[in-house]
Amino acid sequence: MPDRVLDTSSLSAIFGDDEQTIKELIEEFIVSSEKTMTDLSAAVDQESAAQVKSLAHKLKSSARTVGAHVLADLCEALEAAGKEKNWIKINEAGPAALIAFSHIRDRIQTGQ
Repeated sequence: MPDRVLDTSSLSAIFGDDEQTIKELIEEFIVSSEKTMTDLSAAVDQESAAQVKSLAHKLKSSARTVGAHVLADLCEALEAAGKEKNWIKINEAGPAALIAFSHIRDRIQTGQ
């Protein structure tokens, strides 16, 4: 069963058993997404639905590409909730997205 927090099978299909390249791609994702996650958290705190929608959209496809499916699903929910200005859903999915991102970062840093 694929790991929904970080499923590298799609990257493995492209890069084979080159675990170093896969790890580097995920590390690049983490570095490039740090600011987006910080900005997303601020947008939730500032109740800027348009920013939530935009930032979630930006992060969604890159998360999906590296196999961060939980984070990508949360970004999809945030994007839709931002469009609808649904603060109940935003306030649920926003913190969950931060936790999902943290799990990915921790997993890479610990080499698991």
